[in-house]
Amino acid sequence: VYPDGQFAVSASEDNTLKFWQLPEGELVREYTGHTGSIEALSATPDGRYLLSVGQDRMMKLWERATGKCIFNIEVSRETVRTACLAGDGQHALT
Repeated sequence: VYPDGQFAVSASEDNTLKFWQLPEGELVREYTGHTGSIEALSATPDGRYLLSVGQDRMMKLWERATGKCIFNIEVSRETVRTACLAGDGQHALT
């Protein structure tokens, strides 16, 4: 849930991220590109970028507003449970 309480992002076993408007629960955007369920999700404090890591061992950086995947890389671990994205969107830890 975003700090303003108006939006939320979810990750799921259907291989997608979803961006929701609250409190209505209206789906604003769906992000596709993973080939396995998404295990970890993070966002920059300003909400401009989202980071996801899936069972497909891919870490993806998304532009929230456009839904475009702007960077992806294979991670070396089989299972990633946590991801953290720096405020500037330039650094990530898994």
